[in-house]
Amino acid sequence: MSSSFRHIVAVATARGYGTLVSMITLIVSARYLGPEGRGIFVAAIAWMSTFCTVFHFSVGPALQYRIQQNREAYTPQAMMGTLLGLGLIASLLAWTIATIGFALTNGEMFKGLSIEVLVLAFATLPLLMWDQYAPNIYASLARMNLVNRAQYIGRTLGVIVFVVLVAWLQFGVEGALIAMFITQAIVVLSALIPMMHSIKWKLTWLSEEVKPLLAAGIKLHPASVSALLLDQSSILIANHFLAKAEVGFFQLALQLVGLVLILPQSTLMILYGDMAKSDPARYWPHQRRLILRVMGFIMLLALAGWLLAPYLIPLVAGEKFKPSVPMFTALLPSLLGLSLSIMLTPQWLGRGLFMLSNTVTFMALLVVVAGTFWAVPRYGVDGAINVRVAVYAVILPVAHLLFWRWCSRQSNNLFASAAG
Repeated sequence: MSSSFRHIVAVATARGYGTLVSMITLIVSARYLGPEGRGIFVAAIAWMSTFCTVFHFSVGPALQYRIQQNREAYTPQAMMGTLLGLGLIASLLAWTIATIGFALTNGEMFKGLSIEVLVLAFATLPLLMWDQYAPNIYASLARMNLVNRAQYIGRTLGVIVFVVLVAWLQFGVEGALIAMFITQAIVVLSALIPMMHSIKWKLTWLSEEVKPLLAAGIKLHPASVSALLLDQSSILIANHFLAKAEVGFFQLALQLVGLVLILPQSTLMILYGDMAKSDPARYWPHQRRLILRVMGFIMLLALAGWLLAPYLIPLVAGEKFKPSVPMFTALLPSLLGLSLSIMLTPQWLGRGLFMLSNTVTFMALLVVVAGTFWAVPRYGVDGAINVRVAVYAVILPVAHLLFWRWCSRQSNNLFASAAG
């Protein structure tokens, strides 16, 4: 097993462990908070996560592009200091806008959520904001081992805190939100403290890089927001037209497909780290081999999922979720486009192809939204599934394969000119 693939397995295992622990948290919250309490808890987290998504400005991914443009400036101290500062500024901006929105609408903007609940939820926002930035730094410095260890420590202690506050002390929604804050704080600090120790607690503010870093992030941000909407649009449209039970079956199927995506998401972090030491064209032959290897493994996971889903889904989720089985198996081909989209990201970013990336993502979003709006009233949840499969198993793979050929041609030309 190659060094890169070992690192991918290590990151994927840590992420998988975090996902497993999150499922335990979900079960505890559903049982002890009840439908109404869990609804408040989920809504508060959703609002906080939305503000984080809007205001992180994709600075983390933009870092990969700026490293290619000004590699000498981005020392570990500079990366840590600049992104910590930008994360704090972005958090203050998000807090300010949320406060203004609450004041101007007298709380109606956050329907059904008290100010106490919102304060507790939004207290986690700076930690979540840093979680959007930090993996890109750690990946660039080949320190993903810090992230892996933080996942194991933070998620393990976090679920214990959650059980104590919610199940034992029965502090309700407020207890769940406090537990979420403590968990995220442990995850962040478990990686941040050893990282700061390794750079002797010295930070540098790259004032000359703030403007180009933000400019690159803002150019990339529409693709990040569109990708988030792509994940949510099918559920939201299905929820508008279909019965809640059918939407629940569909959502579970999508979540299970998302579990497989832990592998390409883990690969992405390793690719970022490797490319930070090279450049897109020179790194492409290695990246291409690694993607093909990971895609082969994903296909094996998809086959195993197709064979085992009729037994595992009822076993884990209960017999009442049997309708999710055919939905999940029908969605498996979408892993092709989803995985390629994730693992080709370093090439898009490293080459500064922000406009092209935004266009591809936005067009995919447009087709999914328009197609789902048309298909769901006519064909129900099967319509939503078929639209996603058409986009992610056919349309996007064709676009990615064209980009793949272009990257190969650019790399071949580079090596040919160097040899000549």
